[in-house]
Amino acid sequence: MLKKISEMIALDEFFKHPNVQYYANRGYAVLQCNFRGSSGFGKKFLNAGNGQW
Repeated sequence: MLKKISEMIALDEFFKHPNVQYYANRGYAVLQCNFRGSSGFGKKFLNAGNGQW
């Protein structure tokens, strides 16, 4: 299962989403990605997508 986050401005943490926990606890593999430019990984990661359109 692939879970897309709706905001690209902040770190999306696995434990904050009960629905992700629900499926993971039932044996589903859940992929929840943080987009380039999300905060929480340092300035280099935050700026990695600048000009990459």
